Amino acid sequence: MRLGWLLASTLVTTVMLVVLNAVLFPLVFPVGLAEKFVNAREPQLMAYHLVGFVATGGLLSLIVAFSDTTGAKDTLMLGAMLGFLVSLPERLHLYAMTTAPATQQFLPVLWTVCTWSLVVGAAGWVVARGHHDPLME
Repeated sequence: MRLGWLLASTLVTTVMLVVLNAVLFPLVFPVGLAEKFVNAREPQLMAYHLVGFVATGGLLSLIVAFSDTTGAKDTLMLGAMLGFLVSLPERLHLYAMTTAPATQQFLPVLWTVCTWSLVVGAAGWVVARGHHDPLME
């Protein structure tokens, strides 16, 4: 895997994460997150959200690049499993600490599983192009 393909995968995954979370998330969750933090920052530091998306996209791209996943089905499943691995424990901890209804706490698990599945699928597609790069042979 050439660095250029890894960077391309990171760019694609980051753009997807930003679009999914900036455009679709508010439509799916119009009232926002279930937990309302008492120490919430107003206004939020949007650059840190972007850095978080870049970090997530880059790390997901690295996982795909170093995994043995092949094909769309494998990468979609890998993304779903990674999303589940990250979001379920987080939501269980948040549910233990907040009084939000269970449905509001656990619907974001489904959101993360679905979005990460799509994002890792896209990363797999880009990484596969890198593995077929004639410059690598």
